[in-house]
Amino acid sequence: MVFILFFISIIVAFIVGLFYGLKLSSNETIHMKQRSDKYLDQLKLAVRWIKDPSKITDYIIKHKYKKVCIYGMSYFGDCLGEYLYRNGIEVVCGIDRNSEHVYSSLIPIYNVHDSIPEADVVIVTAIISYPEVRKVLNEKMRTDVVSLEDILYE
Repeated sequence: MVFILFFISIIVAFIVGLFYGLKLSSNETIHMKQRSDKYLDQLKLAVRWIKDPSKITDYIIKHKYKKVCIYGMSYFGDCLGEYLYRNGIEVVCGIDRNSEHVYSSLIPIYNVHDSIPEADVVIVTAIISYPEVRKVLNEKMRTDVVSLEDILYE
């Protein structure tokens, strides 16, 4: 009798462990797929930018923007800030939800909850979270908010 209970508890533990492992593996797979999609989108955007780098400055000039803020100061934001600076576009600041971990030698970096200097447009480089970022910025600032993706694919 003890042997049967021991055997049944081992089988139950195995099934529970297997189920938990599959669930964890499934969650990890979903997370990896989301990250993979994000990086693929960023790569496509980078290729688009490389093929036609003047598209960004042309867009800014066409819309008569004089002062620009950049939201998302990771790789794209940093590169965009340098590109605009080299092309004579005034970049007022960078905005990033992790502002305390971001540095730029060209512009000050603010958290989205800080008091942010006025600008004509905020260019959002965080393309995956653009809808949420746009909503937050529209509630906080009276300025145009546009994604880098929309500019490059216009």
